[in-house]
Amino acid sequence: MSSQVVYSLQLGLGSVSAFASYNSYHHNIVRDTAIMIASNLVWAVLSILLVFSLLGVTHSLQTINLTHVLASEPGLSVSITGSGLLMAGVTLVETALASVATGWLWAGLLFLLIFLTTLTSLTGLLETISSSIISLRPSLLRYKPAITFSILTFLFLLALVLGTGGGAHVYSLLDTFIASWPCLLTSLLSLLATLTCHGPQLLLAHIIDMSKVRLHHVITSHMSVLFTR
Repeated sequence: MSSQVVYSLQLGLGSVSAFASYNSYHHNIVRDTAIMIASNLVWAVLSILLVFSLLGVTHSLQTINLTHVLASEPGLSVSITGSGLLMAGVTLVETALASVATGWLWAGLLFLLIFLTTLTSLTGLLETISSSIISLRPSLLRYKPAITFSILTFLFLLALVLGTGGGAHVYSLLDTFIASWPCLLTSLLSLLATLTCHGPQLLLAHIIDMSKVRLHHVITSHMSVLFTR
């Protein structure tokens, strides 16, 4: 669950830090953080309602059973609907959306939603890589559009592998082994390094100074305990 939260908020990927570098020092990062968390919560709730509703449609049609009793272990129920690409492309689109009224419209909106989500994630990735390169060689700042285009071209060539006959298997391997744990590990190491070198009290003091807001003592106490633990 924690890895899904980190991945959903794009923590540990450098995207938030890259975009935040354009802010001035005195910027209300507390407000921005609250907006990001609230938006992600609403997004997650709507996604859960959508997925469960479509799974209910498939179950009522008896096209796909949500549970499958194993012959070797009676009484043990496991999901057979698949996950990730299989969930979006097979269970939700080919089965659920194909059976509802104007399913083609909802299927198009679903894939448009997936496209926009992918585009925003790719934008953050491009900004992270290009900003990292420029930070090493500040003289390349004027060539940032060319660097971004070169990175995008390289990623496009790598993504062609996913369009081959074995692309689904490559996607499954990437999603299983390197999709989530690097973000979680990077976030934990970054937090550990910050708290070790900076300290919880000084970190809170700098957050208050940058945001120019007064945090209640209860909030700062809880944040200090969370950072320390």
